[in-house]
Amino acid sequence: MKILQQLKENHYTESEQQVIDYLLDHLEDLTLLSINDLAKKSYTSNATIIRLCHKVGYQGYRQFKLALLKLINIWSVK
Repeated sequence: MKILQQLKENHYTESEQQVIDYLLDHLEDLTLLSINDLAKKSYTSNATIIRLCHKVGYQGYRQFKLALLKLINIWSVK
């Protein structure tokens, strides 16, 4: 849950917020979403996504994505 709390905080740039909004609206697509796909679909850049990942405490997109997927799996089981 910590990752969702971090994503809902309001200290993000406009571009970072676009990434967050896209992710939260399309969590079901996350499994197949590469960093390039996310950048295109959120109208941002790979660098913006990497900065966001670092800002919420992850080394990169892969680690960030895995944390979100774990959270989604926990929700699915409940």
